[in-house]
Amino acid sequence: NPGLEDAAVSRRSSLRYDIFLSHLQRNAQDAIIAMQLFLREARPGIQIFVDVDVDMDEGLTETIRNGVQNCGAFVFFITDGVLASTWCAQELRWALEHRKRIVLVRETDARHGGIDMKDFFQQVPEDLLPVFRNNVAIPWYREKGFRGVSVHAILRRAHLEDTHVDGLKKLEKTKRELHAIFNRAEQPTTCFDLIQERCLILRVVFFMGGFAQFRGKRAQRAYDVIFSSSFWFCATLCTANLFLHRTPYHLQATDLITAYVHVPAWQSWLV
Repeated sequence: NPGLEDAAVSRRSSLRYDIFLSHLQRNAQDAIIAMQLFLREARPGIQIFVDVDVDMDEGLTETIRNGVQNCGAFVFFITDGVLASTWCAQELRWALEHRKRIVLVRETDARHGGIDMKDFFQQVPEDLLPVFRNNVAIPWYREKGFRGVSVHAILRRAHLEDTHVDGLKKLEKTKRELHAIFNRAEQPTTCFDLIQERCLILRVVFFMGGFAQFRGKRAQRAYDVIFSSSFWFCATLCTANLFLHRTPYHLQATDLITAYVHVPAWQSWLV
């Protein structure tokens, strides 16, 4: 729905951050640094809130709460003990309070805080259980060959299109449109054909400008004769006006230019 998409874009443009990254610094700091890097690579210009990168001029609590409130999507990075952190649990509760789009991402490497989801559920407070039961966590892969899958999944879940994917979609759409155009029975091959199909006013303009095309040879020949006669009759009148009317100099110059442009116009029409 175009209206809903425009409204979503408008709401997002009013937010300061595209993504808020919530994590436990003790075992997830390296993963978050890498995640920021690859998210920015996939979508240049993305605005990401990470507590260690933000000035705390308003105070720690107010700065983080404002970050959650002014983000488009809240990414919660699951590692062992993350909800034992008062800050991480509070950030998640603020995201629920402000009805943010919550994206769950889980560490897959046990050496960096990865934990089986069954064990993790034992660590989740009762009031936060619905968040994890109703959302499937995206696995965060550290291997280069699989990392792109994680990045693209995060962007999709956050309603942020990967610019590379977006470009490929536009290219594919253009390819389909061109394929449809040039495989029709009429096979239009010029911009005039394509424009005339879509705009009645331009059809009239092309008709008066000598660019109309008729399927019948007789109709086309008659049109060419009528247009040529009208064209040169107009040129003759403009030229004659230079000698038959007493007009100020600037109007004579105008008539002269009008008469002259018929020559290059005729040449371009023949081409």
